[in-house]
Amino acid sequence: MAGRRLWKTVITDADSQDIDLDSREIAWLEDACRLTDRLEQLEAELAAAGTFMCKGVAGQPVAHPLLGEIRQTRALRAQMLARITVTPPEEKQSGSVFTLGVQQRAAASKRWGKA
Repeated sequence: MAGRRLWKTVITDADSQDIDLDSREIAWLEDACRLTDRLEQLEAELAAAGTFMCKGVAGQPVAHPLLGEIRQTRALRAQMLARITVTPPEEKQSGSVFTLGVQQRAAASKRWGKA
């Protein structure tokens, strides 16, 4: 399925760059893969419906409810994947809950000559 392909792609890419994913990143990748599989199912259901529209409560045409689910699932998958840091192991700050903030602060300091 699509989730398995995503897993293989990310892990292969990380390995080729000597990047080690920590346990949090592995968990986020697992979630992203599950969401990718779910997204594939939702898109298949929408394709089987054959239309992007359906009848509302009063019989009026409304967007198919799966469209919103697909949009939300894509957004959540993007969030999960964005959390994965692609930084070589020697540059990663382990054990810190505020890793991203530390990295951003270090980058800003370097950029503005405060390092």
